[in-house]
Amino acid sequence: MTNVLLKPQTQYFDSFEAREAAFNQSVSHLIPCKYKGPQRFWHEFNQIIHKRLPQIRKQTTAYITSAPRDCLAFGTTRQVLAAARMSALSQNNKKVASIEEIAAEFDLLDSLSQPIRTLSGGETVKLALAKTLFQMNASQRLSIASPFCWLARKNTPLLEKVVKAYQDQHLAVKIYALENEDNFSPMSHLTSAARIHRGPNFDLETRNVRVRLGTAVTEIGAPSKTAAISDVKMRLVSPCLIQGDNGQGKSLLAKTLSGAIKIEGHISVGGKNISIRLLFQDVINQTLLRSFQSLARSQRCTKDNDVRRVYQSIERYYRSGLDDKSLTVPGTVPSLIAIKILLVAVRLCGRPQALILDEPDWGLTRKSAEAFVLAVIHCAHELDVSILIISHKPWWRELVCSHLTVHKISQAPEPDNPCRFVISLEQKS
Repeated sequence: MTNVLLKPQTQYFDSFEAREAAFNQSVSHLIPCKYKGPQRFWHEFNQIIHKRLPQIRKQTTAYITSAPRDCLAFGTTRQVLAAARMSALSQNNKKVASIEEIAAEFDLLDSLSQPIRTLSGGETVKLALAKTLFQMNASQRLSIASPFCWLARKNTPLLEKVVKAYQDQHLAVKIYALENEDNFSPMSHLTSAARIHRGPNFDLETRNVRVRLGTAVTEIGAPSKTAAISDVKMRLVSPCLIQGDNGQGKSLLAKTLSGAIKIEGHISVGGKNISIRLLFQDVINQTLLRSFQSLARSQRCTKDNDVRRVYQSIERYYRSGLDDKSLTVPGTVPSLIAIKILLVAVRLCGRPQALILDEPDWGLTRKSAEAFVLAVIHCAHELDVSILIISHKPWWRELVCSHLTVHKISQAPEPDNPCRFVISLEQKS
C-alpha cells in the first residue's frame, strides 16, 4: 500500500474513464480522447489550443500522465530537462539546480543525449519525475495519474522525493489512482481457479540478438548504439511471467520477441521464427487513433466474425469472473476494457505462437486486471496460444506456470562493440 507520505495525496477511482476525467480537470485543460477516434481527437485538440490555452497559462500545473512518455515533448532527455529548467529560471530568482545535478539524482546521466523514442520505460518514468522537479519552481500544483501502474515498488522513493519537494514549498499535490492499483498483496480468490488452466509448453531460443537503439541528432555519423539479448535456450510453460524493475529492459524485450523492432540475430519460439503478437501497456496509443469499429475490421483477420467470436468469448470469461458493467453498450463510446479485449481478440485470431501482455493492469482497477488476464489466458489456451505476461507487479506470480526475470547489465560502448547494455534472462523455479 502507499506510505504515509503518498496516501493522503491519493484519490481512488473505479474506472479509467472516471480517473481520466478528474485528472484532465485538474490540469486545467482537456487531454484529447485518443480512444474515441481521429475526428473526436482533433475536435478536442482544437478546443485545447483555441479555447483553453489562456486558462493553462494562468493556472500552471506540473503533471505526469498515466503514460509518462506522453508528457515529454522534446527530442532528447537533455532537451526535456533544459526546457523545464528554463521555465523555472524565468519564474524564480532562486538558485536552480543544473541539468546534470537533476539527471544524477534520477540516474539519467548516461541518457542525456539519447532520443526519447529510444528510452526504456524505466528511463521514461525517471525523466518525467525529474522534469516535474524542475517545474516545481514555475508551478502552482502537481497532478499525477496512476503512478503505481508505471512505477516499480523499488523506485517509489523517486516519487516520494518529488512529492516531498512540492510539499516543502507548500504546493498542492494530487495523485489520481485506480482502486487498489497500489496494492501489492496476493491476488484474490480468482487465482485458485486459474491454476487449472496450464497451457502449452513452448521453447524460447535467442542467439546473437542485437537491437539498434537509435542515434541522437548530435551524433549523426557515429556508430549506432545497440543492446543485446543474452543467448538462451529454455522450455517454458504458459502462462509465463517476465518480471523486472523499471528500466531493466522488459518492454524492449517484448518488442524484440514480437518483431515490433528490427533485430540482428535469431529468435525462435516453439522451433519457429518469431510468431508472437504484443499488446502494449498503453493500448490507447496502440489503436493509432482508429475507431472501435475500424479496429474490429482488422486486415490481419480473414473474417470479421472471427474477431467477434473471440471477443465474445473473452468478454464472457471476463464477466464470469467480475460483475463489470463497463463494457461497450450499443450506441456508446467503448470503455478501455472493451478496447483491451478487442485488441487481444484481433491478435488471437491470427493464431500466433504466443501473445505478450505488457503490464496488463494499466488503466484497470486491481480486480478488473485480474479478471481480464484470467479471461485472456482461458481463451488463448483454448486456441493453443501461449501467454507471456510482462510486469513489475508481484501479483501475477501466483497464476503463472513459468517465470523469467530480466536484468540489464550496462556496458561501456567501444568503437568495435557499440553495445550499451545486455538484457539477461534468468529462468526462476
